[in-house]
Amino acid sequence: MGLKTVRGDIVIDNSAFALPKEDPGAFDGQPNRVYNVTPDALMVNFQSVAFRIAANPERRRVDIVAAPEPSNLSIENHVRFVGGACSGASSRVDFEIRPPSWDHVAFTGELAATCAPRELTRALLSPTEYAYGTFVSLWRELGGDIGGKLRVEAAPADARLLLNFDSLTLGEIVRLTNKYSSNLMARHLLLTVGAERYGSPATVEKGDAAIAEWGRSRGIALPGLALDNGSGLSRTSQISVLAMANVLRAAYRSPYAPEFLASLPLAGIDGTLKNRMQTSPAGAVRLKTGHIDGVSGVAGYVTAASGKTYVLVCLINDARVDAGAGEPVQAALVQWLLENG
Repeated sequence: MGLKTVRGDIVIDNSAFALPKEDPGAFDGQPNRVYNVTPDALMVNFQSVAFRIAANPERRRVDIVAAPEPSNLSIENHVRFVGGACSGASSRVDFEIRPPSWDHVAFTGELAATCAPRELTRALLSPTEYAYGTFVSLWRELGGDIGGKLRVEAAPADARLLLNFDSLTLGEIVRLTNKYSSNLMARHLLLTVGAERYGSPATVEKGDAAIAEWGRSRGIALPGLALDNGSGLSRTSQISVLAMANVLRAAYRSPYAPEFLASLPLAGIDGTLKNRMQTSPAGAVRLKTGHIDGVSGVAGYVTAASGKTYVLVCLINDARVDAGAGEPVQAALVQWLLENG
């Protein structure tokens, strides 16, 4: 487009979502974990920065590389390069995020030349600050110049469109959401469904209403359904096993069944089931998994040796399941279906 210099401010319009302020650490006290990132209408890269910490023997220092590196993120590197074996204090790197803006991180500790690189990913800044800082960094990398600051407000009515970017298809988005159990993408889907049905701005209430209407229109009973925020990262979301089975049965009979089935993790092959039920016949077990402290669940489809496909829903609530006690139960149930269905 020939645009090289931005003299004014960068204006971010995230008004497509109308959401109450939310504490990302409310669920488990880990506000900077990527799975706890809260929705925003202009979310970029899950608000996450991946750090690689590696000893550099040639320069006798420890290098820290951030990807991406937002222009408004300050990174302090106080990690000492040391010789000798990679053990004890010589292998420890500590990481601190300075509150409340999450715009300043500091690394301390020691790393020996023989230590393998360390990697970690954290959610930093706010959604709008992250989007702005990342844009500025990439713009400058490409040789552009920018002089303004960030403003968060509605786009002016007379704004001229320079670039339009189409997302992945809904089928592809659902596949990524289910295969890798993305809480944020699930929440965005609920909000988007509500806005498509009842108009912008998107709210959780509109999403809930859209799902309820979908069930009624198809004669699917969903008694006691509580979606809360639309993801599995909730202590108030609930559904009965029978209601979940009814939804899965309807999905299997839907014209979009191939896209939906392709979104579910395959036992022993990919997604969140890559390392589970690995002796299952290839493609025979397609299950969405769910796991938080005290809860373990799987739901999806199992194709038995007879060739018949069954809906399977197994939800376990027990203090021991967070230590993995639920997985053998689910694996045994799957195996029984494979052999006897």
